[in-house]
Amino acid sequence: MSNNFITSLNNILKNHHVNAYQEKNDYVLEIDVSKSSLTDLVLFLRDHEGCLFKTLIYVTALDFP
Repeated sequence: MSNNFITSLNNILKNHHVNAYQEKNDYVLEIDVSKSSLTDLVLFLRDHEGCLFKTLIYVTALDFP
């Protein structure tokens, strides 16, 4: 994993909750992001050579008063 990738990911994810774990034979990445950061994050995961995510499984939203 290149330093460029880690630096880029850290810049996008600063101030957001991140949880990564392995479940059976799959890896799970959970990221809590603000509405304003969602587009930047999804494009990064799709386009960065260190990620190249092909499928977005689901996006959920919660609104607490």
